[in-house]
Amino acid sequence: MRIEQRGALATVTLNRPKVRNALNSELSTALTRTFHRLAGKARVVVLRGEGPAFCAGADIEEMQRLTEADFDTQRAQAMALQQMFQAIGNFPGVTIARVHGAAIGGGAGLAAVCDIAIAAEEAFFAFSEVRIGLIPATIAPWVVQKVGLGTARALFVTGERITATEALRIGLVQQVAMPNALDEAIERKVEAILQCGPEAIAAVKRLLLHLQGFSPATFPMAETADITVFYLIERRMSAEAREGFRAFLEKRRPSFHETLP
Repeated sequence: MRIEQRGALATVTLNRPKVRNALNSELSTALTRTFHRLAGKARVVVLRGEGPAFCAGADIEEMQRLTEADFDTQRAQAMALQQMFQAIGNFPGVTIARVHGAAIGGGAGLAAVCDIAIAAEEAFFAFSEVRIGLIPATIAPWVVQKVGLGTARALFVTGERITATEALRIGLVQQVAMPNALDEAIERKVEAILQCGPEAIAAVKRLLLHLQGFSPATFPMAETADITVFYLIERRMSAEAREGFRAFLEKRRPSFHETLP
């Protein structure tokens, strides 16, 4: 894995191109540590893959060996994978998946767990675990959050491949670009994010995680009112919001605006 930082932007590159950046225990642990370490040090993290694919999912050779392992060994490996997705999903800054080529299984899960996924037009996605007798378990919560239960069910039980255009339609990715314009699209997105308050971004991500699982049809209004009012007041009382209001009224850039070097 390779990590590069340019000002407030960090780029994390999966660097196992010979196996299409398949996720093994070593890579999962390294990603977890990296996202924990970058918290508070980078406002945006772009996750990308080296070589012809973004990420082809789980390392099949390691998975095959685990079929013969005892329960404790199996649990340790599965928990390491779960912790990796938690570290990315709970990152206080903005995470962007730069998807090209294949995003299969856990690779499609990486696209789902990131706040924003921007895919090259030629990229394709599949949750193909059922085709080898597995299920997309650790990634399921993040995929359901992105695309909804009904769409996730259809994708999970068929293992069918979908295009970047279809992934955009269902909400798995948020933008599709021509391959030669992919980096430019990501740079524009990063520049937009760096104009926002980093504490506000972290707070709105916490709020959305707090509210996940509430159905709009059955929202417990008293409980959600307490939650949303708390977050609103906490932000209004923050130094960051005060600076934002002052800057707006004084017609200047707030101090938290950053530009890429």
